[in-house]
Amino acid sequence: MLIKKTGKIVSDTTIKRIFKAAKLTWKRIRKSLKNQRDNEEFNAALGSIQELRRQHEDGEIELWYFFDETGFDLQPTVPYAWQPNGEIIEVPSERSKRLNVLCFLTPDNRLEPFCFECGVDTDVVI
Repeated sequence: MLIKKTGKIVSDTTIKRIFKAAKLTWKRIRKSLKNQRDNEEFNAALGSIQELRRQHEDGEIELWYFFDETGFDLQPTVPYAWQPNGEIIEVPSERSKRLNVLCFLTPDNRLEPFCFECGVDTDVVI
């Protein structure tokens, strides 16, 4: 399309260089539900969070407000490779246990991880 409009050929590298010079970066566009939230309720929740943070800073409570989960296993990812027709490249593998990690974080950046070899459900989190 650029060739049709300008009659010039531009490489991918040149286009990337132009975008970088314009302080643009290539990243995923995020989906957002901000337009569907109740701003009054949202602002009230922000006020509650600020009050909890103040209580934490004053030593009245111990606040843990962040929770995340991830899992690890020893099963390697299977890469793609160019293979001759009729031949198959195989990678040795074995079943491995999955290690699930739950992490909690305080406002003063203290991380508390918990490791589980079982599946994570509500009972495990509680």
